Amino acid sequence: MSGADVPLPINDHLRELRRRALISLLAVVLASAALMPFASRLVGFLSRPLMTALPQGVKLIALTPFEAWYAYFKIAVVGGVAIAAPVICSQVFAFAAPAMTRRARSMAAAGGLLAGAFFLAGAIFCYILVLPAGFAWAESFTEAMGAALMPRLDSYLSLAIGLIAAFGVAFELPLAVALSMRLGITTRQGLSRARPYAIVGAFVVGAVLTPPDVLSQVALAVPLIILYEAGILLGRILSDI
Repeated sequence: MSGADVPLPINDHLRELRRRALISLLAVVLASAALMPFASRLVGFLSRPLMTALPQGVKLIALTPFEAWYAYFKIAVVGGVAIAAPVICSQVFAFAAPAMTRRARSMAAAGGLLAGAFFLAGAIFCYILVLPAGFAWAESFTEAMGAALMPRLDSYLSLAIGLIAAFGVAFELPLAVALSMRLGITTRQGLSRARPYAIVGAFVVGAVLTPPDVLSQVALAVPLIILYEAGILLGRILSDI
């Protein structure tokens, strides 16, 4: 047994955990502080899918004196967490690595990279396709009701960030399916038999996470079904490793 593999006392583990947590927190603080001067650009970037659907001249509104400041602070912190995510993941991996075998470390590193890629793909998919379609439907429905859409700054940012994060998590489905196969929780045959339920579940998730129009629901349900099949394929590949 090498020196790096010698078990540490519980106090040493706690000190190591605190050190890793402080490094992660410092990374978030520094990244958030660095983004503060660019918060207005980030708000403009996030609000673009909505503003393209609204009539010319309509702006986001703030109902309280400090709402704009709070929204800008929130977007800087969220962006800071996103930028610091690699540092946070590396600290979690470094803390857990001594208790893992070399094979497990390699699989965890590969899984982390795949998880990041899938999350990013889901976030981009939501921003490019789902948000513009959903807000265009909301604007047309509001106009048909004889009302004017005047979105609130903080509410819109919370909605956009929440949807983007939800789609990012939803796109982790292949890893979840593959991991369940790898751990023996389920089998390829069982997942194949469950395919009809998975299809129904994909449309239910699409109805819950997207605006109430058919286009947005299908835009999420179809990728989820494809990701389910990709998870089965990925699970077969991992089973052979």
